[in-house]
Amino acid sequence: MAQMDRRSITIIHVALLSVLAAGFRLLPWLAPHRITFDEGVFLASTDLAHSGLVPFQDFFFSQGPLFIPLLRLGQIVSFGDPRGPRTTMLISGVVIAVSSYCIFTRITTQSRALLFASFVSLSGTVLLAAGPVQSDGVALALAISALALALRPSPSATGTLLIGLLLGASISVKSLHVVPIILTVVALLVGRLDWKRLGAISVVATMVIIGSAAFYGIEEVWDQYALFHLAKDNSPNLLDNTVNTGAVMIRSDLPVLAVLVAAILSPFLFRKTGDSPGIESHGDRDVPRWIIVFWLVVTVFLLFGFTTIYGGFARTLAFLIPPLLAWAATSRAIPIRVLLGIAVVGTIVQISSINIVPDLDPDQLAATDQIGSIPADKWFVSDDPGLGWAAGRLSHPDTVDPSFARFQTGYLTSSDVAKALDDRRSCILTATSGRFDSADVGPPADYRPTDDSGVYLRSDC
Repeated sequence: MAQMDRRSITIIHVALLSVLAAGFRLLPWLAPHRITFDEGVFLASTDLAHSGLVPFQDFFFSQGPLFIPLLRLGQIVSFGDPRGPRTTMLISGVVIAVSSYCIFTRITTQSRALLFASFVSLSGTVLLAAGPVQSDGVALALAISALALALRPSPSATGTLLIGLLLGASISVKSLHVVPIILTVVALLVGRLDWKRLGAISVVATMVIIGSAAFYGIEEVWDQYALFHLAKDNSPNLLDNTVNTGAVMIRSDLPVLAVLVAAILSPFLFRKTGDSPGIESHGDRDVPRWIIVFWLVVTVFLLFGFTTIYGGFARTLAFLIPPLLAWAATSRAIPIRVLLGIAVVGTIVQISSINIVPDLDPDQLAATDQIGSIPADKWFVSDDPGLGWAAGRLSHPDTVDPSFARFQTGYLTSSDVAKALDDRRSCILTATSGRFDSADVGPPADYRPTDDSGVYLRSDC
């Protein structure tokens, strides 16, 4: 009976977290225009894939080979809604919250696990990664699900297969930032001396990685997914990363900061509550606390040592939120009333203050309207492809990703843009983000300026 009651409580908790995480992402899902530049690139790329073009072959794609198929799946389950790829992100946000809860229940009691997982559900940085269309949120959802399964006390053949599939899929979406979770799973299995299971997971994950890349062409995927990122400037500044992390956390994750402060100060301010950690109360003594510390330390090392945290890349801090809260959950000194108070106030703060849907400026709105006026079978060339996505038109495949990094690494040149503009299917040029200007891209002679700044229409369209 007690087991049944606990299972019922788990179902209720999972339902609450799912509603909380999904509701927090409702506004980004409903946004009629792209939220970030990267989201615009991915939305426009998904539309190209939907039209029959193949990523890595017909158009450049910088993310893993499983990312677009998962976005296309979101389109399908959304009955073809143009915002369908955001459904994949909404589901990812729910999975991150629920998987975090499953991990926390191995560390502390169910009631505390629910409160700690609520902070994940409402995390502003997790929202940045799993709200707008970004590969970070999908990769985190896949990897943290694998870790939650690996922490289960009773391994099974099915669980082993799922862990391998999830880890392989996470690498095939976004490789670098899932490394700490992968290493944590490896460390856990090594600590258990479970070499057979570790070998099986490695084989399955490798098959997923190779199989997903081979579908599009291993050489093409390697070039655009791996070599392109290696060609970028990947030299972060430790001081800048520290300052930027603090600024992002203060702006987006005050409740998480409050929990961390409570975890640090509670042993000095309160007596131990007497609540046993989940490891003891659930009889699961096979989850050493050092594994949580290992997860946190490796995550911090990778983020601060190999990632530049600024601007739009603040979303990478989403990988830090679950291990931070898992570490806080190991403290038995935080009174439940303190956690509950932070959760209530934090919910109000996050819902009332977090808004990641910026308004478009007049030039961007005008460009969107102009792109929407061209024939449906024509392509647009833009340094902000999300504008064309909002207008329901397809980007020229060669310029669907006009990022600064692609110009800086030589994967896109001004001559490539000129060829795209000369293509008979191209009908409009919009330059509103500064990316074309920085690459000295200008309109050809047969493109006439409109009354709107940065918008040029081909004379024969």
